Amino acid sequence: MTRPVDPSPGPPSAGPPSAPVRPPTASSSAAAPAAANLPARVLALAARLSPGGPGSGGLTEIARLVGRDLRARRVTIRLADVPDAPGHSWSASESGGSPDQVDTDGPAPAATAAVHLSRVVRHRGTQVGELSVELPAAPDQAERVVAAETAVAAVASVLGGVLVTAALTSQLGAARTRAGAARESIADARHRAASLLESERHALERDLHDGAQLHLVSLQMACALLEHQLSTGGTDPRARAEAAAELGDRLRRTRRLLAETASGVAPAPLRSAGLAAALQAGLRGTRDVTLEVAAGVRARRYPAAVERAVYLACLEAVSNAQKHAPGAAVRVRLQDTYHGLSFTVTDDGPGLADDPGAALGSLRARLESVGGSLRVRSEPGHGATLTGAVPI
Repeated sequence: MTRPVDPSPGPPSAGPPSAPVRPPTASSSAAAPAAANLPARVLALAARLSPGGPGSGGLTEIARLVGRDLRARRVTIRLADVPDAPGHSWSASESGGSPDQVDTDGPAPAATAAVHLSRVVRHRGTQVGELSVELPAAPDQAERVVAAETAVAAVASVLGGVLVTAALTSQLGAARTRAGAARESIADARHRAASLLESERHALERDLHDGAQLHLVSLQMACALLEHQLSTGGTDPRARAEAAAELGDRLRRTRRLLAETASGVAPAPLRSAGLAAALQAGLRGTRDVTLEVAAGVRARRYPAAVERAVYLACLEAVSNAQKHAPGAAVRVRLQDTYHGLSFTVTDDGPGLADDPGAALGSLRARLESVGGSLRVRSEPGHGATLTGAVPI
């Protein structure tokens, strides 16, 4: 509340009585001393705070100090070197208060609009930021604006070094963030590369087991037969020469298959002629094995991954039958049904162990990789039947 000033003692005036003199309002009288030492207090606060970039809170604390001293509605400090970053703002309404209003004994003055003050912050002649202050409407608007303009200019003149430090700290934080993201990306790439290499290694191991194993077993049997013929001498030279020629042919086919498997390339017959032709070539010369391919399978091509999976699954099944039931007759059948592509590998050997599925994990995994399935049926003394199916 303002109070009128008592008239000075003396003789009464002849003229009309003068109006009482109004002293400066509370807001304007308080703003002057506050503005006088505000720059020093801003620097002292900046020295206490940890300088930082956007989001650090240091510049927001400075904006709060300026706003409260000037009874502003909002104070914003922006960094010129960080154009995309939001300004560091303090708002009287967001902090739970409101700019002071001044009451007077006299009638209320006419309403005035809010005033926006802005000053460029420079450091060694280069613009490094901006200080913006919004003053609310007030009865003593003119006095408050004059005092605020002086204070804002004084604060802007000392903020240059503070904003340079904040901008550098912000850039350093962004660089650290990018470096951390790069490290994570490199670590992720290494992990994915290691996983890919391990997956390729398992795939190569499985292909060698499923595809080359049959040829190696057949090659071993051919070597044993030739060795027996040479040791007993019970055959004529022509028969031994034919056996040696067959052995050489199998060696060449096995070498070619190993080279194709190691390079990840599907066998040439499988690429060019399809599943039926590839199985005929793969099982050629294998003793006691019969291949039956339905006309529907010969007449069409399947997806490359499906043909490769079924081809290697059939070779592995035949190889398993020859290992676990030597001399048993093996029959391979391929059919094309409304369910998709299916195959069966049957032998008349002694049958599989009590848990035949445990020894066929790689074969089952290969079929499941293309959406297929595997069933095993075996009885002691009655052979075994493996049935695979891939929906198309």
